[in-house]
Amino acid sequence: MANLHDMRRVVLAVVAVVLVNLPWAHEAWIQHELDASGVHATATIVEHTRKNGQNFVAYHFSRSIDPRQRLFDAVVSDRAYREASTKGRLPATVLKGSPASNRVDGEVTGSQVIVIAAVGDAIIALVVGFTLLRRRRWSRFRVIGVEDDLVTLMLGRLELTARLADDSDTRARIHPVVGARIRGVLYLQPSEDVVEGPPLGEVTHLAGAEYRIAGRVRSLSATSTDLGLDNGYVLPVCGDEVDHQAELRGPAAATGRLILACTRPL
Repeated sequence: MANLHDMRRVVLAVVAVVLVNLPWAHEAWIQHELDASGVHATATIVEHTRKNGQNFVAYHFSRSIDPRQRLFDAVVSDRAYREASTKGRLPATVLKGSPASNRVDGEVTGSQVIVIAAVGDAIIALVVGFTLLRRRRWSRFRVIGVEDDLVTLMLGRLELTARLADDSDTRARIHPVVGARIRGVLYLQPSEDVVEGPPLGEVTHLAGAEYRIAGRVRSLSATSTDLGLDNGYVLPVCGDEVDHQAELRGPAAATGRLILACTRPL
């Protein structure tokens, strides 16, 4: 089951995709509506000019169509530009009751919105891909020692000893063998309140799977604190029997037992 932290990331990615593609989707919908329900009109040309190889026209509609007499602009083809400059008008299509949704004949649909959306989608895809690769990297551990329920792992260049979680899924799916690489989630089960920590992160081994770990707060809730370690790993500190101080936004430290499980506790 996806944890709350992962769900937040999914929601943020979806929101970013929607925001990036909204202008393009809106423009596509307007063009569809104009094709399906638009009415013919005449646009009166107020200004026309050529700039950077493009033909610009500014125009408005009659008061019967647009009582506010708003000024619109468009990039048009050479043929449409000649007609606009000589006749002072262009045929147009308008949505009834919504004159701002219009299109003059010969209008050149700009690709800028599509390009921006494509670039934005590519950036989001890269960020999501990097996040997935990073998560995959940090979810695989090399086992260097096993003693009863204690498993010693390599986390980057950091050697840590964790206790295997006592739940059926973990016991069924994680079978640590020295030299093997296993997939799991490492988290700290705190025995004391999460408190302000030193400016620099540190990992202090107390005994067995007991540690005092300091890092920077990445996210915080009433029942968990995510600590960013110096090597880049984000260690969840999960437990509702201790205080996760809401004012902590920088360095923090937690003491407790490292647990290796299949999934992060909610």
